[in-house]
Amino acid sequence: MKLDPESLDLIGLDPEPDATDDSDLVTAFEVSRFLGITDSAVSALGRNEILPRIGSGKSIRYPLKKTVRAYCDYLRQKSANKITPDLEKAKLEVWQANAAKIQLQNDKAAGRLLDSQEVRAAWLSTAADLRSRLLAVPGRVAARMSLDRPTAAALDREIRDAMAEIAENQAEVAKP
Repeated sequence: MKLDPESLDLIGLDPEPDATDDSDLVTAFEVSRFLGITDSAVSALGRNEILPRIGSGKSIRYPLKKTVRAYCDYLRQKSANKITPDLEKAKLEVWQANAAKIQLQNDKAAGRLLDSQEVRAAWLSTAADLRSRLLAVPGRVAARMSLDRPTAAALDREIRDAMAEIAENQAEVAKP
């Protein structure tokens, strides 16, 4: 709903916010008291063209209504752009975690990753198969070579000792 200029004037708003009259012009000190900031802050905001000002030197004046609007816009913009280092760090961590998750999904879909449980199961199966085949060697060799029982038992003992040594070495490597 758009109000006509007379209604805007009645409730104290300028129908034309860019228009100023001499009664609307105030000093930096007066603006500072109105906005609750120092007059040097008002002057700095004016120099940086954040607040509108008229004149130069000692005769600088500020159109009050335009100045209040400009200051409110400035604060709104400043607030919208304000990102604390902690917030920025948190956003970066979330972004990195999401990127890593997507990369893992892509790698899995492309077949570049294997499921750890499937790999473990395959290795356990291979190790069990290898163990049973190695333990069968002394019996097969004894039958083919007509070895006596003590010799076959010695061969069996050597294979078992070798497997035990491998298991011990693996246990030491696996320790954190």
